[in-house]
Amino acid sequence: MTQPLLEHLPALAARIADAPHVLLGFDFDGTLTPIVSEPSQVKLDVGVRRMLRMAAERPRTSVAVVSGRSLADVKRHVGVPELIYVGNHGLELAGPDFAFVEPTAVRYSIDLVPLLPVLRESLANIGGVLIEDKELTIAIHHRNVAVGEKERVFQLVQGIVSALPGSYKIALGKEVFEIRPRASWHKGTAVAWIARRLATPRVLTIYFGDDQTDEEAFKTLDDAVTVHVGNVATSARFHVAGPADVGYYLRWLIDSTDFKLPPSGCAAL
Repeated sequence: MTQPLLEHLPALAARIADAPHVLLGFDFDGTLTPIVSEPSQVKLDVGVRRMLRMAAERPRTSVAVVSGRSLADVKRHVGVPELIYVGNHGLELAGPDFAFVEPTAVRYSIDLVPLLPVLRESLANIGGVLIEDKELTIAIHHRNVAVGEKERVFQLVQGIVSALPGSYKIALGKEVFEIRPRASWHKGTAVAWIARRLATPRVLTIYFGDDQTDEEAFKTLDDAVTVHVGNVATSARFHVAGPADVGYYLRWLIDSTDFKLPPSGCAAL
């Protein structure tokens, strides 16, 4: 059962103090920023941006922003070159000295090209639908669609995707249907890949996320400190209320990664 993160800060501080390196991972929409009705209008708080940069500048801390947005889109909205960025739910990654795209997603992406005009034509008569081409995936946002029309959107998308040669699937997110390749790669495998690439023994991963795709990370990152943002059922070990709390804990994590020893007698986390 998930527990409030606030009640376990001393134990978390102990793990941070004992770790040679800390990898901080954050989802973007709904975690670092509140959800907005129009994805292109999202704004990252300047204070959060400054804290992300401060955390990344620590010699024993790496920071990754792990988003469902395309890599280029999330990099543009965050705007901190020192960070590691993960786009398309883990399918594309880039850091200051590396870049990687999951090969299966690249191979299948040709199937998406003829799909876009079909989706646009089929959904044109439903108000509020937003179709987002992310090159490796397609997102159909239905946050602004009338409640009675949402099922119709799903049925239309499902029918279109079923005509593909089995290379794609529909994944459900917060007010979005994602057309994603059938690749054994997701946010969790991407974050684990980053941790291995750091080539540092005993990397402590701390991961915050709010969406269904973050659940894949919560389940995959066995020894990580996983934190769900929100108040729904989750496989994360801990939870916080919302993005404002994530900013608070980010500030706390910056202070903690000075590797100051916490009070003695803390229980194991």
